[in-house]
Amino acid sequence: MRHRETTAPSNPILPVAEQLGHGNGDWPHLSDSSGRTVVQHLMVAVNQPVNQYERACRAWPILTARAATGKTITYGDLAMQLGMHPRPIRFVLGKIQERCLDDKKPPLTILVVNQSGRPGTGFIAWDVENLPEGFKKVFAYPWADDPNPFAFAGDGSTPEALAAHIVRRPQEASAVYGRIQNRGVAQIVFRLALLTAYGQRCTFCGLSIESALEAAHIIPWSQASHADRVLPSNGLLLCATHHALFDSGILTIRRDHKIECRKQALPGHRWNQADRQAVVALHGQTMSPPTDQRHRPSDAAIAHRAKRLRR
Repeated sequence: MRHRETTAPSNPILPVAEQLGHGNGDWPHLSDSSGRTVVQHLMVAVNQPVNQYERACRAWPILTARAATGKTITYGDLAMQLGMHPRPIRFVLGKIQERCLDDKKPPLTILVVNQSGRPGTGFIAWDVENLPEGFKKVFAYPWADDPNPFAFAGDGSTPEALAAHIVRRPQEASAVYGRIQNRGVAQIVFRLALLTAYGQRCTFCGLSIESALEAAHIIPWSQASHADRVLPSNGLLLCATHHALFDSGILTIRRDHKIECRKQALPGHRWNQADRQAVVALHGQTMSPPTDQRHRPSDAAIAHRAKRLRR
């Protein structure tokens, strides 16, 4: 589910302590064999960054098992099984819902319901006016045949950590992709790696607004090796406009990293002033490549694209 973030409680430790049954004023002084008090344990937990991908990894088999038996689960029951407070469960469900939407799978998070038997207000993966059909699709889907898309996070890994590893050690990109085994997650990792490699700037125009920057493959996904699906050297960080023009073959790059505008890809088009400024003016300009030579577009990738465009 995609949910709205809310302000955290001013003291997140107190609700947890109350759940532990230490509300009589004595719990701050209780300690375990390590000598840590309850408060100290809770402070460690509160200060540790939350990995929602790891939580999603644990939630996925719970939800798919429910789907196999045709049952729903309440927010509270799911939170209890995950060992967390029900309130932030929406962030976990957000990761799962996003994955189902991107992978075009039935809305698995429809199974998480409130006391009325309906999903919460943040649920957007299915028409809430036709919930029975959504439940039917989820119950009928063979979830056991699909791997857990969050398996990569079972050891606490995140897409950010995997992307950073690829940037540091691109020679291990194939092994990293082998851990992911999900196209949607791989695309996230690829984009994060390109954001780092290109310093969060469109390599064609220099735009630095992160929400408008996208990851473009030079060798298309369907033809790329496992390593090239996540390697910065098979990609360009482009703004949304230049990404679309690159994918359509109107813009491309040469081995000398100069930009080429291929007007022949758009026969009969009348190029207006905005077109000339945003597209034609780039012809012959040098793209802004990554400072790390290992992340610059490889000759092999550029040659592959040139051959494909000539067809």
